[in-house]
Amino acid sequence: MGSRQEHPQTTLHRLCTFSDGIQSISSKANKDLLDIVQSQAVHFISGGMHSTPTGACEIHTNIEPLRLRKDAAVMNMAERYKRSGKSHPNRQLIDT
Repeated sequence: MGSRQEHPQTTLHRLCTFSDGIQSISSKANKDLLDIVQSQAVHFISGGMHSTPTGACEIHTNIEPLRLRKDAAVMNMAERYKRSGKSHPNRQLIDT
C-alpha cells in the first residue's frame, strides 16, 4: 500500500491557510517570505516562467492572493469571536 499523494495545489492551500488569521500580525519580513513561497509555488503549479507575473499565474491556477485570504481570515475570526459567549476572552478583545 503506497502513501496517498495530494495535488500540489491542495498541499499549498493547507499550508497557507492553516494560520491565516495569526499571520496578519506577523512581521513584514515574514509576510514577504510567505509571498515569495506562494509565488514560487504558483509558478511551479501553473508551469509559468519566472518572468510570468504572479497575478497571471494565480488567475490561471485559480489560487487567491495571500493578502486577500489573510484579510478574509481576520474578518472571519472577528465574526466568530463576536458570536462566542460574553465571558470568552476573545469576545472581550473584540468588544473593547
